[in-house]
Amino acid sequence: MEAVGRVNIQEGRKLQQEVAVLRKRLNALNAEKESWFRQTKQHEKSMKELQEKFRVAKRQRDVLTQEVKKLKEERGKVIQEIRVKIAQVKKLEGEKITLRKEQDVRWNSGQLKAQMDRLEMKLETEAMPFDKEQKIMKEIKEKKKLLGEMKGILEGIEQERKGEKEIREGKRKAYAIHANIQEKARQSQEQHEKLVQYDKEMQETQQKQEETYQQYSKGKREFQEVNAQLQEKLALLAKWNMVAEEEREKRIQEKQRRIENILKEKERAVHEKMARGEKLTTEDLLALQGMGE
Repeated sequence: MEAVGRVNIQEGRKLQQEVAVLRKRLNALNAEKESWFRQTKQHEKSMKELQEKFRVAKRQRDVLTQEVKKLKEERGKVIQEIRVKIAQVKKLEGEKITLRKEQDVRWNSGQLKAQMDRLEMKLETEAMPFDKEQKIMKEIKEKKKLLGEMKGILEGIEQERKGEKEIREGKRKAYAIHANIQEKARQSQEQHEKLVQYDKEMQETQQKQEETYQQYSKGKREFQEVNAQLQEKLALLAKWNMVAEEEREKRIQEKQRRIENILKEKERAVHEKMARGEKLTTEDLLALQGMGE
């Protein structure tokens, strides 16, 4: 095993490789964790949007339901009024038939009035015996009486026609209300179908949100575990680097001491040559120059 002083070089290289692997793994886990987190947030946003759509559709459906309820009540009142009018018209029709039977009415009011006018004109313009005049006056009196009796029938007919008109108007109103009810009910059904769809989508989104959150939580735990391992390795590597740096400084100082000893030895040898009067070589001069520096 390669070692310098107290430093194990192989151990340091192994720690550096382990740190690199853990950092790469940590980065991958962080990217995956953040991806699950973004998906969870997106599902959360979608859920809020669906909840708002659900509330709006429910509010609209409830309003339409109330409108349908009120329209049905209004239609019921109109139908009841129509029934009352129909009963009244039937009663008037029965009374009219009874009066006609009782009075044996064979003339209409226009014919009777015309006959009365002719008889009155005849009395005024023609000369006639007294008994004939009395006969005509009696006939006019009978026709006036008959015309008076017919007045009840005519009033009944007028009331009957008015009632029939009101019935027709009531039916038109009832039909219009019914059409409005159908339209409101259709719109209410559309909103109800939206509610069903939104509820289904919310359940699906809720399930997806729970799944992505579980994946995010799992990724977060793995990230924390690997990060703890990395911090542990980084602490060991930092300790190894500190020891290695101390060893390097010691080696440098030791080398410096050796160099200084060598230079001192050369300097001593040069000084001895100089004392003996020997010629100095280029190497000797360089040694003296190095000591001076």
